[in-house]
Amino acid sequence: MVFIRCSQLLTPRGPLSGGVLVDGGQILAVCADGEPPPAAVLRARQVDLGECLIAPGLVNAHTHIELSWMAAQRPSGGDYSGWLRELLALQPSFSEPTAREAARVEIAKLEMRGTVAVGDIGNDLWVAELLAQSDLEGVLFHELLGRDEARAEATFSAAEARLAALTTAAGWRHTLAPHAPHTVSPTLLGLLARRARRLGAPLSIHLAESQEEAAFLRGEGPFVELFQERNFGAPPATSARSSTAVAAAAGVLMANTAAVHAVQLDDEDLKLLARSKATVVSCPRSNDYLGVGQPRLAELLEAGVPLALGTDSLASAPDLDLFAEMQFLRQQHPQIAAQTVVQAATAGGARALGLEDRFGQIAPGMSSAMIAIELPEGADPYELLCSNPKRIQTVRSIERDKG
Repeated sequence: MVFIRCSQLLTPRGPLSGGVLVDGGQILAVCADGEPPPAAVLRARQVDLGECLIAPGLVNAHTHIELSWMAAQRPSGGDYSGWLRELLALQPSFSEPTAREAARVEIAKLEMRGTVAVGDIGNDLWVAELLAQSDLEGVLFHELLGRDEARAEATFSAAEARLAALTTAAGWRHTLAPHAPHTVSPTLLGLLARRARRLGAPLSIHLAESQEEAAFLRGEGPFVELFQERNFGAPPATSARSSTAVAAAAGVLMANTAAVHAVQLDDEDLKLLARSKATVVSCPRSNDYLGVGQPRLAELLEAGVPLALGTDSLASAPDLDLFAEMQFLRQQHPQIAAQTVVQAATAGGARALGLEDRFGQIAPGMSSAMIAIELPEGADPYELLCSNPKRIQTVRSIERDKG
């Protein structure tokens, strides 16, 4: 057992001075100064971090770690359809050994920068082995595409078989997820939604990311030509007015859904999301790079929509550092309080991935995967976390240190 003292702990009660008792990767007790500590605290190894903030580890609710190899040749930003064309053109240059090494490097960076859990999107699923070897925990979503209604059942069954063949490591859940309403048939969307409900599994979907996506559903825009070139079919015969409406009609939007991006929303879409209790996972730097616009975050929050944060992939973001994402969000949306941003990067991400019983807050029974940051006198702890601090320490490393 280790009792770690600091000047401030970021607890559900707010910041308090005291310490946290940890053992075996779990928080046993949170002790405020002035309160009688449990007897176990006196028997534990004592570590005093001094003027330091201990906060929950970060939860990156949307990554594509298998695309990390694209960092060296990132498709051009600013034009979403142009970016997608470049990304597809790069796919033939994929090399699994190179991709594995790039993914391994990025996983290590995630750990060093205080991320403790991720919601990762995988298509080929080889990344599962690397994630299992890391200290990260989370959900690996096997992402499906397929607009052919006649093949929906076969696509679904084949994906379930691939998933069943994976070895599930401790701390990880493997599940299925649709890519987006414009790339997945209504039948396949429904199959995936019903599976998630039946199993109580989280579901992730790219939702309302770009104007091109919305135009395609109307039978217009550059995706019509691109999809025909790629033999991905003509626009769907649907009367739905938006991708959010398509997702809602298929039953995809629910409390265990991570609705990623959610940029192109009208007032009715916002109401649909609020009623569904789905979590919006915002990826601000990816949105900015792709030129798709800014989501209506303040209005979503006012409507009671839960918020989480993700970095997306190195094909559209400079890194997978959630501290940098928090800082950028604050710059784009200064009206959103730093505390709200921190909660999105911790408890919000945990909720989006169905991990709220393990991550997102400092409380007894939760994971001891926390972070420690030097706290200057008088500094606001939430603003500090949103300032992209350069030096952090993991509580896990303190717990493992037997000295």
